[in-house]
Amino acid sequence: MVTCAIDDTLKVLAIERNDVLLLLSDSAAYMVNCGKLLKSLYPKMKHVTCLAHLMLNCAKRVRISFPAIDNLISSVKAATVRSRQRRNMFPLAPPAPVLTRWASWLEAALFYAEQYSEVKDIVLSFEDDGLIVSKAKSAISHADLQTELILVCEYRPLVELVLKMESQDFQKSQAYSTISRFQENLKSLDPAGILEYLTARLQNNPDHSEIIEGNGNLSPAEYSKLRKAQPSSGDVERSFSKLNHLLADDRNFLEDNIEQYIVCYANNMD
Repeated sequence: MVTCAIDDTLKVLAIERNDVLLLLSDSAAYMVNCGKLLKSLYPKMKHVTCLAHLMLNCAKRVRISFPAIDNLISSVKAATVRSRQRRNMFPLAPPAPVLTRWASWLEAALFYAEQYSEVKDIVLSFEDDGLIVSKAKSAISHADLQTELILVCEYRPLVELVLKMESQDFQKSQAYSTISRFQENLKSLDPAGILEYLTARLQNNPDHSEIIEGNGNLSPAEYSKLRKAQPSSGDVERSFSKLNHLLADDRNFLEDNIEQYIVCYANNMD
């Protein structure tokens, strides 16, 4: 269905098959299969998966590898999110990461690594002895916490990588070289073991390296265009989420207003 939809859309737009150079998508299995089918129809097309999603998956693997930090973040969040008194005890409010916001968990982990002593003193001074506070005190005193906080700092560059991949100004050539440097750094210390996963994912999508090396069936000018493409499909997926409101059951406005509605979203208006 997705393959047909893309092919039909390109026909409507009167785009010749030889003029299609790139398909950028997430790494879902149905999109991988879609890319294979479309490449058989579009002789010059390269299919690459979103590098921002790849970095996000790496960040998720880091989170799983540090259970004591994960418990600390969730416990302190639970103890402070509904208590202004406890929140006001912190000179800097502890981050409350949202798992759907890319790399926010890792940002929170780095905060606790930097503010560990201060946070520990504050959490242990909480007066309430309820279950939520007891869990927070237990989490901040966990035997493995300090070691995990030291090791998680090795993934500080991953936060910057995710932010760069999301930027509209970041190009595929820049993304690939930045990831390559990150892989080199992981060779010396990789406590979460994400290097093997990252390398395998890139190798499973050989069009990434072909675009950078320029060793395929396209002209140098065409490879130059591909290197300047965005490495992330995040903007498109966010637009899907926003435009999904148009189909909401409680939506009630005239079809003539759809254009104005879309313009408002495009200009980041409420």
